[in-house]
Amino acid sequence: MPIGFFAILIFMLALAQPAHAQYVELVGADTSDKRIKAATNFLVSYLKEFNDRKLPDYSRYWSKEDCKRSTLPDNIVYSISDDYPTYQFCKTPTIFYALPYDDYVHLKTLFYNYDSSGKVFPWAITNHYVALDGHTSKPYFISELELKKKNYKTVRKRNIIYHFPALHRFDRRVSKTMLKRLEQIEQDWGFKPVPVHYYFADNPQQLTAMRGMDYVFAMDEMAPNGISYPQHGMIFSQGMGEGYLHEVLHMYFNPAYPKSPMTHALVYYYGGGIGHDFDWIINRMARYLTAYPDTDLTNYVELRSKDKMLHISHTVNGLLLKMIDKKDGVAGLKRALTYATTDELLKKEFGLEPKDLNEFLRKEFGKYASNTAE
Repeated sequence: MPIGFFAILIFMLALAQPAHAQYVELVGADTSDKRIKAATNFLVSYLKEFNDRKLPDYSRYWSKEDCKRSTLPDNIVYSISDDYPTYQFCKTPTIFYALPYDDYVHLKTLFYNYDSSGKVFPWAITNHYVALDGHTSKPYFISELELKKKNYKTVRKRNIIYHFPALHRFDRRVSKTMLKRLEQIEQDWGFKPVPVHYYFADNPQQLTAMRGMDYVFAMDEMAPNGISYPQHGMIFSQGMGEGYLHEVLHMYFNPAYPKSPMTHALVYYYGGGIGHDFDWIINRMARYLTAYPDTDLTNYVELRSKDKMLHISHTVNGLLLKMIDKKDGVAGLKRALTYATTDELLKKEFGLEPKDLNEFLRKEFGKYASNTAE
């Protein structure tokens, strides 16, 4: 995800109203219509399942096809954060649109918060499609991907199942290049291929629609980005087509090294980020240090970047991993992922004390940037 997204998200979360007691408003939904009333009641019941950050039994709410596709059949629920439900960003969701079709009812819901001055902060506008089981007449949700299958295509390559808008022309060359690199990393690290459902689109607007929304927070961030869900075997990305190695690598390294402070940095080092390789990121960091000479890297883990295209902590840790890789190869990288803290790594791998860190890192960024100049 874009670097600036996280700083904005922290700020917005501070403004969010407590979501432990969720209510739902109906505005413009004609509940005198029995089908609309049943559909809205079903959605309200579902949203209440998320109170106090609990999660529902998805099989009670979602179609068999969606549940077969993924253990997380709801593509909306973690669309803003990978560990905080989108539905909990709002105390009072508003269902403002309800339109019955022959086979389902289409509902639109606004999720928003507001501050003490009354200023509104929209989080998402969602689409839920409620159908009725032909045998039991019980309602269930059907996803955008299942309901509108003709608008999407699926291609399987090795351990990756790609899902993408039908108008996109699948680029086999890009996929082959990524998979060749992935296969080498699997061999180097002793990984077996991990099955991945890879959902992608050319831009954030297409990806948002693909996930079942008209709008979601930060969808105007145009830099290539993505989000991974290793526990559910899927990723969503936009702007990198068939070759977003960064998010695919999270599917391998996150489960293998869940407690390492260096895991995300390793993914940066191997897979780059925001549409660029790691050498580009190193050069960007070097220019940043020149532009902001007062930047003190002694406590780099806590630093917030003034450049929304740059994540300081991941970049510094990625450079450290690059240095370790140059010296000891994959064996060194594996060792680096065993340290409980970055302080431990800095001490054991580089013999560094905190007082020496700023000067050391500035020197190394300057050296590596000059060797990888664009």
